[in-house]
Amino acid sequence: MEVIPIPATDQQKPINNIRTRTFFIIDTRLEESTLQSSLDDLIRNHWRKLGGRLAKNSKNGLLEYRVPKAFADDKEYKLFEWSCTQFESGIDKSAPLAFFHDPPAAEKGATLLHSVQEVDELVRPATWPDEIKDDPVAPLLFVHLSLFTDASVVALSVPHTVADQMGVGNIMRAWFGLAYHNKTPPEMTGYTGDILATSAKKYTDWPKHEIYRKGLSRVRNKFEYFFVVLGFVPELVLNKKEDSHIVFFPRPMLERLRERYTTELKEEYGDDPGLSLGDVINAILTKVSHTPRVNWALLMGRQFHRIGNKKSRTITLSQLVNLRNKHTSLPPSKSSTYIHNGIHYVSSRFLITPSTSAREIAYKNRQAITTQSSSQSYEIGLAVMREQVRRGQGTHICEPFEWSYFVTNWCLAWKGLDLFPTTATDTGDSEKEGEGAEKRIMVLGRSKEKDMPGRFTGIVMCQTEEGYWCEFAAPEKRIRLIEEHLRRDPMLEDF
Repeated sequence: MEVIPIPATDQQKPINNIRTRTFFIIDTRLEESTLQSSLDDLIRNHWRKLGGRLAKNSKNGLLEYRVPKAFADDKEYKLFEWSCTQFESGIDKSAPLAFFHDPPAAEKGATLLHSVQEVDELVRPATWPDEIKDDPVAPLLFVHLSLFTDASVVALSVPHTVADQMGVGNIMRAWFGLAYHNKTPPEMTGYTGDILATSAKKYTDWPKHEIYRKGLSRVRNKFEYFFVVLGFVPELVLNKKEDSHIVFFPRPMLERLRERYTTELKEEYGDDPGLSLGDVINAILTKVSHTPRVNWALLMGRQFHRIGNKKSRTITLSQLVNLRNKHTSLPPSKSSTYIHNGIHYVSSRFLITPSTSAREIAYKNRQAITTQSSSQSYEIGLAVMREQVRRGQGTHICEPFEWSYFVTNWCLAWKGLDLFPTTATDTGDSEKEGEGAEKRIMVLGRSKEKDMPGRFTGIVMCQTEEGYWCEFAAPEKRIRLIEEHLRRDPMLEDF
């Protein structure tokens, strides 16, 4: 048995318990036997670590891989879990995925759709473990194919400890490249060792003012996190139930908002803020989710009714920057074969009130990315992560008695992803076949512990030609009032 230690940067809390479920929706009917045999080939003959198991080290309690020296050909040791369901109808007949071929029209503006949970229940077996602790010795990969008459969904469950979403994208490229293009996968980068451990500086070597920073990722004092959690108790007690939705943001709407925000920010601050569409999305999700103690009876413009007597609250808005193509150990030549976590936390901490504009939140979001994306910032972040794991602390970025919101954007992970056979099998629609056919892929998913409220996290799951597809959750009452606002202002022009 080969024992491979797992770097601390792959097992910080809650990553060390999350199994990320990702659903690749592909506009063709795939062939089960080809994909199953190719995945077996990928693991057995190329990326062997994917056929291992996670186990805790008996001395330090940290996770490590256990990979057999040779994989047996019998069924006693499973390289991966595999299952398949065949539907006798097109994907549009399944309500949770009816938008795949028929996305909302751009002129409808921001649109709330079915929840990712409903998609999850449709395309993956209920027997799958939700978290690592549900079945600690399970195979790393769980795969389920849903084959419709005109489309396929590949559901993949993998421990977050094994791969971030850019790593999942690399697994899919290697697997489907082997299956449909006979492309031999290159050697896996980071099979052993900690590829990100390039600095000789330890956590204790950094000056305190550089590594212990309020509002940024940092190691906490003893008992401090108790007071962080305490700040969320009133919200969770008063608003126990929440709804989750897929939110569709049309690309033209986002581009108009970015253009307007950019013009207004240049007038206010003098320089072009360099806003991305992601900044705009983060700002919208943050504003509708966490303007403090607000009764969202009126969302038009800046009119709000308040619960309680607080007129403002400090919030930390955090997100991930992926270190691929940024860290010196992960140049482009290695990033495409690195599956493990290459994440760096950036955050902005600011006062939010009912009158705080989405424009201003977008600006603060972009500032955080710009100022915290440097070689020194990356090394400090990695040092903090390692120390957090050593002390058993989580990565939640929030100050005591304040609020937080975390947004993760998966879009870059799927850039250029081609999951189509060289010659697609019959889809029943000849116009979709052949070299000139449109290759439509959509990616949805979930990546959190099952009991964690969704209202504190937003996920930008993918982008298509039409726009961006996000997961968003909020208390039930707030969702109803957001729906009311969208009927009045679907383009978020008064937001």
